[in-house]
Amino acid sequence: MKLTGYEKKTYVMKDKEDFIILSKIKELEKKNLSKEDKEIINLIRTQLKKNWRLPLINYLNLSLKEYKRPKKSSCQARKSLKNNVKA
Repeated sequence: MKLTGYEKKTYVMKDKEDFIILSKIKELEKKNLSKEDKEIINLIRTQLKKNWRLPLINYLNLSLKEYKRPKKSSCQARKSLKNNVKA
């Protein structure tokens, strides 16, 4: 697998496993992924970066903000679930 200039500059790519991970990421990115799967793939990609801790901290901070929001009523939650199922 050939690395782009950005990948050479940004990613550590020290071990064989790093190349395997990046190869699988690229293969998955060609698929029609759900929003959640795209988010996970992006998070996995950050783990190849030289400074991999900062993206993890940012992801965790966003998750904490999400769970600090007021919870929806059960009626609102059902409507939201129905809308997501239709999409």
